[in-house]
Amino acid sequence: DVGVLIPLVQCLGQSKIMNTKMAACAGISCIACASENEEILASEDVGLVKVLLVLMRNEKNVDLRAGACSILSNLALSPFNKVHFGDPSASMVVQTLIVVMLEDFGDARTHASAAIKSLTVSPINKPRMIKSELGLLNCLAKVIRRDRGTARQYCCSAISNLAVCVDNKIIMGRSDLGIIKGLQDVITEDFGESRMLVLHSVTWQLQHKTN
Repeated sequence: DVGVLIPLVQCLGQSKIMNTKMAACAGISCIACASENEEILASEDVGLVKVLLVLMRNEKNVDLRAGACSILSNLALSPFNKVHFGDPSASMVVQTLIVVMLEDFGDARTHASAAIKSLTVSPINKPRMIKSELGLLNCLAKVIRRDRGTARQYCCSAISNLAVCVDNKIIMGRSDLGIIKGLQDVITEDFGESRMLVLHSVTWQLQHKTN
């Protein structure tokens, strides 16, 4: 019910009391976990996405910033939301996720990386998210080289998803983007799921001309 959601969103975006903002964030997060709510929460009538993007860019409280990223990551699971969020000309979602991934070193980065992984699943998003002006490939390369946690795994998955497109493979092979060097670092340094993902999935995608 939009009538219930709007007061929560207003508390999250406008309240001056941190405990109130955190409680609103927790409530919205619980609602967002239900797949049937993902599209409603992302609608312009609710206004949640705009509030989340502001928090992700400007919020100094690390827990609240991470909470906002977590909600957006849940919303990005919706096929409908994937298409909208992944369009740089219609939404600032991808650009904001990139900022978080480069600036944050905690849970916010992990949730932002999970959102990017979800968005790269959509066939429509694969060619438009790789555009050089977005800087996503440079971002993914930096995260897989710097991060040693789950964010690295999510970014390796995103690279694998993007590499499904033939045209993307050619772009991703450019040395100046750092993708190949980053993947090499994962193979030599990581002994967990990220390394297995690179060896079995990413490498296969980059070598084979699938579409």
